[in-house]
Amino acid sequence: MGNGFPYSEVLFILGGAVYIFLIYLIIKRLTRRLKLEFNLIKAEENKRQSMFLRGLAHDVKTPLSTIITYSKALEDGIVKENEVGDYYKVIYSNGIILKERVENMLSLTTLGDEGIFSIEEGDVLEEVRRFIGENYSWFVKNDASINVEISDDAKFITKYDKKLFARVLENLLQNRVYHNNKPVNIFVEWDNKDKMLIIYDDGVGVPEKIRDYMWDPMVTGEESRTGEKLRGIGLANVKRIVELHGWDIEYDGKFKIKIKNDIKIKRQKNKIIKNKKRNNKKTT
Repeated sequence: MGNGFPYSEVLFILGGAVYIFLIYLIIKRLTRRLKLEFNLIKAEENKRQSMFLRGLAHDVKTPLSTIITYSKALEDGIVKENEVGDYYKVIYSNGIILKERVENMLSLTTLGDEGIFSIEEGDVLEEVRRFIGENYSWFVKNDASINVEISDDAKFITKYDKKLFARVLENLLQNRVYHNNKPVNIFVEWDNKDKMLIIYDDGVGVPEKIRDYMWDPMVTGEESRTGEKLRGIGLANVKRIVELHGWDIEYDGKFKIKIKNDIKIKRQKNKIIKNKKRNNKKTT
């Protein structure tokens, strides 16, 4: 090529330029795709947030409206004397429902905050037995049979927040009663091999159509939310509590909580390590 660049060097430069241009096109295409996916995720998140806020407003408005309406009727003196007691009962029951919903909303935002999550060592299975024993009469009263298929000598020692774990049990067990036709049989099992707490019932279960997003706040399996006592914040709280402990939860027709961090095993390992260190010190 005379005094110019050698032919091979020209090809190398052109090839490099083409390669860089192709990399540029690929990056540009990936950027567009990522931006599109990000926008879709953001739109879905905004949609869920909007649904969540509407649900919160609905959950507060319904019992509050009932309390205001019934209180106004009593104040205006338009309630028959033999119905006054019933009106007070309605006001009280809706006040309890409103209190529960506000507490659920607050707990969803405060779970994991400093001072809220307090772990201590204990037997998880004994906690399950204790909770069921203390609430057994409630299940009987609500036409529910609860079967604990956990051997009396079964133990699993770990660190966990007892109050939060009780809330998990309360939600999963009591919802088996609230969301099923009566009578209902509830089963609680312990899979010692996989360290898994299993809760299920012989009722209708969680509808297939909502299982993909059943852990989201404000999701409910009811077609009509009117009159429903416990709202869709419950399962969101359950998942949040389980994950705070470093555990896992899934639903395949049965609620399965994979409980990790067996302190007894960890302590045994620590003792072995300490003994090895002591022995090494002696030999040296």
